[in-house]
Amino acid sequence: MEASHFKSTEQMGIRKHLVVPSNKVVGEIGLLFSRMSNTYCAITKLEYLLETVRLIYEHVRDNRCPKKTVTDLGADDFLPIFVWVLAQCQCTRAEMEAEYMWGLAHPSLFKGEGGYYLTTLTSAINVLKADSSEDQSGLQTELKFSSAFYLQVVPLMTAAEICEVIADKHRISHPQSYALFTVINGQVRTKVVLEEYSVTNARSTDFPGNYPGYDDSWDYKRFEKRFSISVGQLDIEEMVMVFDMVGVDAAIANSIRRVLIAEVPTMAIEKVYILNNTSIIQDEVLAHRLGLIPINADPRKFKTLSPMQMGENWPETPSADHMIEFTLKVKCSHNAHALKGSRDPEQLYSDSQGEHHLNDCHLNYKCVVTTSAFKWVPIGNQAQKLRPVHNDIVIAKLRPGQELNLRMLCMKGIGRDHAKFSPVATASYRLLPEITLTKPVIGEKADRLAKCFSKGVIQVVEDNGVRKAEVVDARKDTCSREDLKDCVKLARIRDHFIFSVESTGALAPDVLVVEAIKIMMGKCTHFMEELDNLTT
Repeated sequence: MEASHFKSTEQMGIRKHLVVPSNKVVGEIGLLFSRMSNTYCAITKLEYLLETVRLIYEHVRDNRCPKKTVTDLGADDFLPIFVWVLAQCQCTRAEMEAEYMWGLAHPSLFKGEGGYYLTTLTSAINVLKADSSEDQSGLQTELKFSSAFYLQVVPLMTAAEICEVIADKHRISHPQSYALFTVINGQVRTKVVLEEYSVTNARSTDFPGNYPGYDDSWDYKRFEKRFSISVGQLDIEEMVMVFDMVGVDAAIANSIRRVLIAEVPTMAIEKVYILNNTSIIQDEVLAHRLGLIPINADPRKFKTLSPMQMGENWPETPSADHMIEFTLKVKCSHNAHALKGSRDPEQLYSDSQGEHHLNDCHLNYKCVVTTSAFKWVPIGNQAQKLRPVHNDIVIAKLRPGQELNLRMLCMKGIGRDHAKFSPVATASYRLLPEITLTKPVIGEKADRLAKCFSKGVIQVVEDNGVRKAEVVDARKDTCSREDLKDCVKLARIRDHFIFSVESTGALAPDVLVVEAIKIMMGKCTHFMEELDNLTT
């Protein structure tokens, strides 16, 4: 294109009686091509192309002999002028724009003048590429766009679906080996972007060799410098802990979450011997309810039963190293001193005649059996008093004549075997939010924006008499959706995890996290040992 820029009109094949567009018109056409490059709509690009053609025709019409009309400018005359205009405008993206329109515009648009002049644009590009053969650097500049191609896709298609379309078009037999991603200042490596209708960059792609110019190989010193854990909240009474883990991949964070849920052991009721149950609750349902009651006992002080001891080989005599024993014996009866005509269960039903008095229940209702009725039976040398975590968990409701007489044995287990052994009520994490205001938000818009987010995320401050919005604490954001979408950019930091752990009460949440990490370390050690065995 550089070589064609300095050629005369005669060398470009333009006849002498034709007047080429002036510098002013060439400037207007260059602006149209610039606007064409900045839009993503194929129809709009085609409209800019037709506007370019109109300007050329109008200039030729106004500067020709009055006896000749516009229709006298045929294809043989228009094409050289169009080539000259492209060379003067230095439209190096013309080939890319043509391919974009050919690939994405609807076929019906090519039946009229749109298809005719798009074909003319393609022909003009081929002429320029042929003329540039003497200038190899210019040829390389223009040919760098020849590898681009465009596809018609349905809105909200996933990257995997687009890969399938590309594979079908280019006859690729293994589309699963390819992926689509965009790198903008390294953003895909560090951030998950929340767009209006989709989440992009969600897939972790920072593995060695994936990004030219980035060294993503694992290095211990770099990991040690980047990795950190900071506790933001620790409430022992509520058994809740919130902490930040920075510098790890999502796979590691998710592994810790899964270990917390399924592999940190606790004590739970495994065997229920029902000596008497005349309540309306079936034996199986009652045993299931009892199994889900969290037990306040440190599982680290107990041993796990071997697989041979489970099932039919269950030990007949409870072991102090493996088990905890509880009993529950309650009975409901009529209150002989109740007021005549009273219908209040508080007055109608009297205390239990068994070993536990129902008046002592935390809920203070007659004939409501709660975990406060549990009686711990020491086994062997067990000295520390053991009990359920909470005394107010309702087990059953009785009526006069109904009775419960149970013996329960607890054992050590993990949540992978049964959910009752899971030590956490919830164990989850989320990525640290990042909120960026792309432009100043002032006045009434600032107040609207503050209301779109959780309280404390956006604050409206006054600066030189102008009220404007500022991001105060993005951490409090709960994935808000705002109506001022052009002013805000939402993202998540890929390797900054905010963990929330709520213990069931057997162990404190900070202890659970430490135990989970120990289990992870044990798994890694075992894996390395197995690898060593394979090599030897």
